[in-house]
Amino acid sequence: TAENRQLRDQQAEALITVAWVHVARGAYEDAVPELEKVASLTEDHRITGLALHNLGAIAAERGNWELSRAHFMESVKRFQTAATSGASPSRTTTTAARRLITATSCSRSICCSRR
Repeated sequence: TAENRQLRDQQAEALITVAWVHVARGAYEDAVPELEKVASLTEDHRITGLALHNLGAIAAERGNWELSRAHFMESVKRFQTAATSGASPSRTTTTAARRLITATSCSRSICCSRR
């Protein structure tokens, strides 16, 4: 039902908040599973986009540029889908796009410096 869907969406958003408490403590290994659970709770593209954006930020913080790039790319797609389906676009879409560009640049710089 719509009520159950709304509760799952709220639970997914709460998991994102819990994950950022872990991030603030520097406990990335605790944050990642919380963010990964979000996709199993909701089909809302805005919410899953936020989780992917946060996973991309964690991967970048850990220096995993390829994984970061993949998460940011998927995040941008989710935000764009949410915007075209009637959800209001957020500045997170722009932030995700900027971080995607940064992750791509860093990934290329690392690859080029290894050659």
